[in-house]
Amino acid sequence: MPINVLDELERHFAGGRLGKQIGLDDGQAKSGMNAILPSILGTLIKKTSTQQGADSLNHILGQDDFSGSLLNKLPSMFGDETAAGDLSMVSDLGMPVLASLFGDNIASVVGVLSKYTGVGPDKTKSMMVILTPLVLCYLGSKKRLDDLDAGGMASLLMSQKDAVASSLPPEMAATLGLGELGIADFDSAEIEIPTSRRQPVVSSGNGTVWWLPVLVVVALTAWFIVFGGSTDSSEIGVEVAIDGGNSSPN
Repeated sequence: MPINVLDELERHFAGGRLGKQIGLDDGQAKSGMNAILPSILGTLIKKTSTQQGADSLNHILGQDDFSGSLLNKLPSMFGDETAAGDLSMVSDLGMPVLASLFGDNIASVVGVLSKYTGVGPDKTKSMMVILTPLVLCYLGSKKRLDDLDAGGMASLLMSQKDAVASSLPPEMAATLGLGELGIADFDSAEIEIPTSRRQPVVSSGNGTVWWLPVLVVVALTAWFIVFGGSTDSSEIGVEVAIDGGNSSPN
């Protein structure tokens, strides 16, 4: 059964208190993590879409720093002051990895994430510095457990494309340049509003349904001619026209 890497990562990080380490409450930390993780995977998917990028990532994941051993320390790392050294190690790994993966685009990525989550740019970047090497640690452990080479890792990441596409923050697909891989930003204009939530059309004096009162007048006039005998239809027409809201303003 295919795995969902996002679900796996969220399970790994759920027990930690990442927000506590950088001054965020649990809600802000979770919101930031849920936006950052698919963004990291999105840029990794793009990187491994070329042979050169896949080989480069495979080389990085083969390093001892990304063997996956740090994942076993997550509970203490995010919740115990005695594990501050491990967290510092992760941060030291994160800065060069972040620069390598996102390059000059990092400021734009942070801006999109901050806009979406409401977490300030500095703390958003701090979260990325910590989460990015941990994502690589997870992938490094998968590489070793499943004996994945560059092509195998590229295939694993590409299999996550749909899950990542549905989880990316708005504007992130364009920011990461994922359009060429068939990953596009969600267009809110394509949302179909359920019938029960649609608002009725309200016409003004110059609205597109100006003819409705006229139709009512004609129908009522015809009814009275047939069934009402000598009823004065002009009076009816005046009443309907007023009720229809089409009388001229004073």
